Amino acid sequence: MSTPQELVARVRSESGLSQRALARRAGCTRSTIVRIESGEMDPTVTMLARITAAAGQRLTIASGRPRDNRTLAAVAADRPDTDGLDWTRLRGLVDWLITHDDLIRDAVRDPPVRTRDARVDNLLAAIAEKLTDDAGLPRPRWTDAVPALSTPWHAPGTPRMRAREAATAPQQFVRRNVLLGKSNLWRSA
Repeated sequence: MSTPQELVARVRSESGLSQRALARRAGCTRSTIVRIESGEMDPTVTMLARITAAAGQRLTIASGRPRDNRTLAAVAADRPDTDGLDWTRLRGLVDWLITHDDLIRDAVRDPPVRTRDARVDNLLAAIAEKLTDDAGLPRPRWTDAVPALSTPWHAPGTPRMRAREAATAPQQFVRRNVLLGKSNLWRSA
């Protein structure tokens, strides 16, 4: 995100206009442009729109969480303690990516920082593999560097519950010996 001073300086530079010429086109004084670019003045949105239009560009305003919060690496880094994951945030990310599949590649591109828990590392790799497989995208290379678990990881529960979880685990999870049912992270439609 740019500050108003960075935005005005950038659009002026890209347009090749002097401060005086930009001010004339925007219907303001040169001192207004100078004060905005120096950070002495915070312009209104209307003023920014006029200045960017005068420079031949359009001001677009968007809201929402920053994109870097919507990555597997960011969710993995935001662990409530050293041994766990924020399951609510992880499930929220998966839900969001299912509805924004054009952003999956960016969301799983960077490898999460490896944890001291091979189960967590495999879970994150399995999630990245399932998301990319479902979207018809190539898997991120970093998942190849995560060796599969040597023994199965089950969710806590009775033998019957564990069997049901294993039977509904996505194949990407099974391949890594992470026997968690799909419904743990993927909601049914």
